[in-house]
Amino acid sequence: LAAVGCGLRCRFCYRPGNLNAAAGNEADPVALARGIDAAADCRHVHWLGGDPDESLPGILTVHRLVRIDRPLVWNTHSYLTPAQARLLEGVVDGFVADLKFGPGACGERLAGIKGYWPAATATLGRLAAFNSRLLLRHVLLPGHLECCARPVVDWLLQQPWLAAAAARVLVQYEPLGARGELGRHLSAEEEAAASLLNARLAERTGW
Repeated sequence: LAAVGCGLRCRFCYRPGNLNAAAGNEADPVALARGIDAAADCRHVHWLGGDPDESLPGILTVHRLVRIDRPLVWNTHSYLTPAQARLLEGVVDGFVADLKFGPGACGERLAGIKGYWPAATATLGRLAAFNSRLLLRHVLLPGHLECCARPVVDWLLQQPWLAAAAARVLVQYEPLGARGELGRHLSAEEEAAASLLNARLAERTGW
């Protein structure tokens, strides 16, 4: 299920039509819950975006109305408040969490948000403490190996909870509509460096 709306404005977003919540249609919680219950072949409910964090109250209302218990998977850009994270505890069975940028200014420059790194790393620490599965992703952006990907992996490897999670540097970046530094595919050298970073992560996670 895809929620419309996202608090980030990434210059490389591949689903820009889902950014503006006002452009979406308001869903009826009762009807949506009935639709989920009626999906006989559904094994789990996976909320995508946009970013579902922006629709958190409405989504929680839907799942209070759902009668059939299925695992709930939640995608997040990790730019959450502590209060938002607490609302997800005990509700979500698995998180697919993106750590999009490193500790420098890339978050503000490329996505228009301040303080992404401290907020996102704090969120991941909170999610890791929940009784939920955690899959961490970092999409390697062209030209952002040293400022983002390496610091992300270095930080993850310092976290005691990483062994119980899964983590991966992804190389599937596509320059859909992006310009300038982001208007190209990854180089062979960048992809090779990502493989080495993933090997380091695999030593801790086994994934």
